[in-house]
Amino acid sequence: MDIGKSLAYAFEDNRWINKLGIGALISFVPILNFAWVGYYIEIMRNVLDGQAAPLPEWHDLGKNFKDGLLVTIAAFLYTLPGLLFLILPIGIMFIPALIQDSDIQGGIAAVTTLTGVVLICCIGLYFLLFSFVFPAIQLRFAQIGTFRSCFELREIIKMISTQIGDYLVCWLTTLVAGLVIGVVLMMVSLFVGWIPCLGQTIVWVFSLIAGVWASTVYAHIFGQFGLRLIVESAELIQPQEISS
Repeated sequence: MDIGKSLAYAFEDNRWINKLGIGALISFVPILNFAWVGYYIEIMRNVLDGQAAPLPEWHDLGKNFKDGLLVTIAAFLYTLPGLLFLILPIGIMFIPALIQDSDIQGGIAAVTTLTGVVLICCIGLYFLLFSFVFPAIQLRFAQIGTFRSCFELREIIKMISTQIGDYLVCWLTTLVAGLVIGVVLMMVSLFVGWIPCLGQTIVWVFSLIAGVWASTVYAHIFGQFGLRLIVESAELIQPQEISS
């Protein structure tokens, strides 16, 4: 995977300030920010298609909004079991308060606390697994373009397992990029955040621009991964066609 290409991808466009600026503003507006999700899905799609143009134009906000909304709904449905399961440890914590016997209450409190911690750890693992699989879900959607494609788990798991090493590199790259942005944002806040009005404005603008840039890195590197799968599949099929 060409990590450097993904990091520099957005800046190869002569109009990157305009395009990312529009993206930053759109990503800040509730509801309308679904269009930004759709926009970086379009980046994935362009990379899959091998298009040389760096950043897509903002030519179809309606389609960007629709794509982003569908992917967001799919993400919500995937995370819903974890969110519902989160109710269990919260409810368990209240059990000791319902018991009047102080002798029993202490033992029940220890058991419920341990159970709650275990459940929370399980929920954390579930969301970590989701964060690992979700890029492949988005990639599948970028390829097919239907809401149903987000739930074609056999194809999604096959996509990941075919090149698990490359996929892991992509996933870790995006995690590291997010971590670096978080550290830089914290430093910016420390240096200028104390300045009344101006400092908070600088931090806000930086966080928006950094956020949309991170999304372009995310979209491009997973688009590279998808394109590699397509190319390798074509290379495997071609000899069979020749021999037949």
